[in-house]
Amino acid sequence: SDDTGVMIAFTMPTMASLPTMQVFTPVDVLFVDNQGIIMQMLPNVVPAEIYQDIMAKEPVKAFVYLKAG
Repeated sequence: SDDTGVMIAFTMPTMASLPTMQVFTPVDVLFVDNQGIIMQMLPNVVPAEIYQDIMAKEPVKAFVYLKAG
């Protein structure tokens, strides 16, 4: 919905690729570092249609998924 999101958090910062999920709605994905700072954004992606690895540029502490837009 417009006022909710999903966060995938790691116990330690890691070089992770964006996971493929059975989500067919476009989302904006935020890559968050260990200090909680957004270090990278991937707008308007459909997680079910990720066909290649999308890696963070630096180790991430979490991915945050928000409704696109």
